[in-house]
Amino acid sequence: MDQEKVIFVDVERRRQMKPYEALIVYREESQYVMDCGREIIHFEITSSGSFVKPKALSLRHLQDIFNSPGQTGRLEYLDRRILALNNTSIVWFEPSRETEIFFDVPEKGRKDLNKLCKGRLVRWPALLFKLSDGRLFCRALNSNRRPTSKTKLFVAPLTHIAPDSGAVCLPPGLKFDPAISLFANMRNFSENFYNGVFGHGTGGTLTTHPDGHDGLWREVLQDQPKRFPTQYLKETTQTLQDFLR
Repeated sequence: MDQEKVIFVDVERRRQMKPYEALIVYREESQYVMDCGREIIHFEITSSGSFVKPKALSLRHLQDIFNSPGQTGRLEYLDRRILALNNTSIVWFEPSRETEIFFDVPEKGRKDLNKLCKGRLVRWPALLFKLSDGRLFCRALNSNRRPTSKTKLFVAPLTHIAPDSGAVCLPPGLKFDPAISLFANMRNFSENFYNGVFGHGTGGTLTTHPDGHDGLWREVLQDQPKRFPTQYLKETTQTLQDFLR
């Protein structure tokens, strides 16, 4: 069998370059899974053009390569909401705000939420977000103060957010964009999360309100309190330090 030839490339204004390493993205093929898993494999390239010594890389390892010494990146302003960040994750908080909330629930006994929410500004709880490896997590805070590492976290009283892990089922159109920076992604999520439509219910307990999630939001929508009723937030076992892990 003929040996494969080494691929050379001419880069404008540079000398001819020889391939030294390669990163190849492998995708799992499945007719049953819409979002197939992907793996990034690093190879060394021999003088004869063979790909050897395969090594799987995580997204974090890949970003470390492109953020290693000698690489350049644009400096970006860090606003006061940002609490922690690394190459693949960013954590920030959003103070309680007054804005609309959108419900589109299908169950007959809950459809009053669809009408109650129309045209009303309501007070949301303060929220804590983590965008990590393209996934979004959310917890609630019982204060607008900037949280510390020891601040206790609460379940976000919103459907589409798992109460145990805080994982968010993202609304349509709100996706992580790997082509832009973490800070730009954070700004996008900050601006668009509150425009999502809350529909299907979520398993588990989202609030300590005696009438549950729907009772809490009926009260908020009808009474329109000046501050979110934090007494109905359900405490988790997490602190901010736990959330960072």
